[in-house]
Order: sequence, then structure tokens, then C-alpha cells
Amino acid sequence: MLSSPVVFSHSVGKRSFYKSTLDVKRLSGTVDTLPLTLPEGRVEVSGFREGERVTVLGQMRSYNHHVGEHNHLILSVYVEKMEEVSAEATDANELTLRGYICKPPVLRKTPLGRKACDLLVAVSRSYGRSDYLPVIAWGKTAEMAAAFSVGTQIEGTGRMQSRAYTKRFANGSSEVRTAYEVSLMRADAVDSADRAE
Repeated sequence: MLSSPVVFSHSVGKRSFYKSTLDVKRLSGTVDTLPLTLPEGRVEVSGFREGERVTVLGQMRSYNHHVGEHNHLILSVYVEKMEEVSAEATDANELTLRGYICKPPVLRKTPLGRKACDLLVAVSRSYGRSDYLPVIAWGKTAEMAAAFSVGTQIEGTGRMQSRAYTKRFANGSSEVRTAYEVSLMRADAVDSADRAE
């Protein structure tokens, strides 16, 4: 469901881009709120309203937002197609990625004792730029992902998810923020024969 109005975001050249958010409920009942970037011309932005049930097809994109001396990685779904669906349609959040490991994997245990592996994956676009996606793998997939080295090409399936966290500042203040990441259910190394294709 669109959980915020579709509003103007920015322009690049003569092309305008709009933004909104999409709420997707997991089987557990947790709701992921995903940021959407809607390019004018590809999506008829005036046809959609907050509260509508929609299906979205797109690509996960990243860019660096510079604030003073700091860079923040901003993630969003670059919408290629959006259509209204019935109110009874089941929520689904499916993502497929193919990219390269660009930082050493970090295997850890959550406070509840579950194995998790943090990865940073570079996914190439067709025109030479790459999107850098924070990825988390779980359980046996986490154990396997921890063995990947920098430069390994992987293929995986999962979902884009959001989570709230509290950022604490040196002056003692704090702020609740939202982080976005790919939660991988499956990940495999792509062998050299597959790369040649």
C-alpha cells in the first residue's frame, strides 16, 4: 500500500522525479516501509494516491548523500512499473540480485543467538555505474556467505527491508532513524563459466 503521498523530489536535466513510500507486510506481521523513486514519463505519477494498494516492479538503487564531511548511503526502489491492485491482493516483497562482494563479510550472532552475515554488494547497472547494497544473510546462508571473498560474484534472492534504530550523538541527544537493507534467503557464488555468459 502507498503509505505517503506521491510528491515531487528533484529534477535531472528536464526529467522530474517523484517520491513516495510503500508499506509491505511480512508473514510475521512486521511492516517494511520502502522508499520509492518514480521517474516522470515511466510512471503516470498523478494516477496514484496515498492508501492505494499497488504492485511495483523496479530496481534497488543507491547514491551517496553528502552532509558536511559525512556521506550517507541512500537506498530506494527505482520504479519501472506501478499498477493498482485489488484490496484483497496478498503482500509480497521479492528481490533478486547479482553482484560482487566489495567488503569482507562479517559473521556475527544476534542477541537472540541467530547467525547473521553482513555484506556489501556492488550491483552493476547497464551503463557502467554500480549500486552498493547493504545485505544481511541468515542461518546457513550466513555461514556460506561468510566464506565469500572480496570480488566474488554472487546471485541471491530475498527482500528489501526496513528497520528503525536509534542514532546517539556526542552531545547526548538521540534520533530514531530508518535503515534499509537486503535480507537474503539464498545466496550462491557464481562460477567462472556462468560469468562468461
